[in-house]
Amino acid sequence: MFFSYATLSLVGIVLLFAISTAAHMQMSDPAPLNSSFNSHSVEPKDYSMSSPLVNNSPDGPVPGGYPCKGYLSLLGTPEGAPTAVWEAGSNQKFTLAGTAIHSGGSCQASISEDKGATFKVVKSYIGKCPVEGGGSLDFNVPKETKSGEMIFAWTWFNRVGNREMYMNCAVVTITNGGSGLHNYPDIFVANLDASCGTDEGFDVYFPKPGTPDRVVNLSTSIHPPHGACAPPKQETVAYSPPETTATTTTTYTLTKSSFTTTTSGPTNPQPSCECRCVEPGLKSGYVVNISPFTN
Repeated sequence: MFFSYATLSLVGIVLLFAISTAAHMQMSDPAPLNSSFNSHSVEPKDYSMSSPLVNNSPDGPVPGGYPCKGYLSLLGTPEGAPTAVWEAGSNQKFTLAGTAIHSGGSCQASISEDKGATFKVVKSYIGKCPVEGGGSLDFNVPKETKSGEMIFAWTWFNRVGNREMYMNCAVVTITNGGSGLHNYPDIFVANLDASCGTDEGFDVYFPKPGTPDRVVNLSTSIHPPHGACAPPKQETVAYSPPETTATTTTTYTLTKSSFTTTTSGPTNPQPSCECRCVEPGLKSGYVVNISPFTN
């Protein structure tokens, strides 16, 4: 049996798409925009949905870029119909498919109420995301989420490999909603240009992951991002105690101990203190010196 060069080339392209799809991870439920998992999608579907985002140009978003790989243009069309219905305040899950997890990493689940202009984080998974073989991750749809058609996004920053950002977006319908997610943190965006990046070999710790009840930390080796997205560094300021010009002594009596506090220095908001602690009935005790500092 003989095959033409064109036939072999086509087979090669199909195999490359298959390898690409299996090589990384992608969200399968709720089905993302233009995904092969989405029954509303039409050809040409994105068979490389598991590929990372590409860098946007200075002029704005590009196909395959942030947000949502450029597929927000499908909103309002039959291809952009919702693929899930969630009630505000309910517990839900999303499912990931694929094999190569790049030693996991950190993920976020976010919701956009303004057609993708902003995304608000509803759950952060720090470390071991995704897990081998994909699987589902649980989260709670905030009761404050507005009613209507919203965009749910899964984002992933792999621990090992090229510094990349992955993002899949699905249209979902929210029922019995609230006033909105204004007070929720913005989605973390990195590795798309030189301004913000994550370090290989670590699970990135998001600068604004959300409230403790919306954060899952399974990492054994976390690291903050670097660049403009990183939280500001704390500076330590040296402090020199003022000259002693007056002394004030105050005695406090507790049930089992007496404390004599000596305050030295001029009238100012940062005095130095010496605490003498003596057990009742004893003539000896210990002294604690307390010096002010500025953090």
